[in-house]
Amino acid sequence: MNNLRRWSLFAVALTAAAVVTASAQPPATGVSKPDGYVKASYLIGLNVNNTRNEHLGKVEDLVIDLKEKKVRYAALSFGGVVRADKYFAVPWDTLGLGKDSKNFVMAMEKTDLEKLPGFDRYAWPAEANKDLGKGAATGVSTTGGNAADRVRDAAKEAGRDVRQAGHEMKDAMLGSHVWRANGLLGLTVRNEQDEELGKISDMAINLRDGTILYVALAHGGVGGVGSKLFAVPVNCLELLTPTLKPNEHVFLLRGITKASLDQSNGFDKDNWPNAADTTTFKPTGTNPGR
Repeated sequence: MNNLRRWSLFAVALTAAAVVTASAQPPATGVSKPDGYVKASYLIGLNVNNTRNEHLGKVEDLVIDLKEKKVRYAALSFGGVVRADKYFAVPWDTLGLGKDSKNFVMAMEKTDLEKLPGFDRYAWPAEANKDLGKGAATGVSTTGGNAADRVRDAAKEAGRDVRQAGHEMKDAMLGSHVWRANGLLGLTVRNEQDEELGKISDMAINLRDGTILYVALAHGGVGGVGSKLFAVPVNCLELLTPTLKPNEHVFLLRGITKASLDQSNGFDKDNWPNAADTTTFKPTGTNPGR
């Protein structure tokens, strides 16, 4: 295969309408966790507040388990001015979206985070810190009304680039099948004939349980403009290293040709599906992170 050339694709931040919500049941932390999906690119960079509307930091990245097809944790960047002082591996089930889906809410006191060690930006863990965001364990009440209703708009302006300047991607692969989401966005997808089919532009994540519903394959166009999008099941993809360089990876998608994608419609960029396209893309059962 040709050497992988990583493109610095940028993800367009969504409005609150990007989250497709149904009836919501509050989780253990007392914050809103609506059903539906949300794009990974929307979540990366979101501000995180606690249930008293205190700003805690922002989501630096998501850590994805390709084998389990789930988010392992959200990396919370905390403190600092130009660069965060430390990072925390926050379990997915302790986070909920705040009012208008503009920020995350977490049952954690800022003073507690100041005392905890966190992890180093050059040594990301493969697992979440299960002690974070448990409410009772940190002295934060998880009862007494809907905390999400008290959250105000703390999100950044739309149009942020999830591939921020100075973002370190050399540690994007944390295990054989555990990756930082930013390391997956922009990876090339090829078939058995070594045809380039496109690039991973985003992922659709089930907001309630963190399941990766599908990855969005951008096919055709120039520099991401005019591309068609396809909802590819994660278990249709195999992650390969086509060269001896460990940081060069591609996804292999079997049984699909460039011509077949040229003749297919894909899905509307303004109307993302709720599930993967299992008619066009037949899951192989292969572990994508092997």
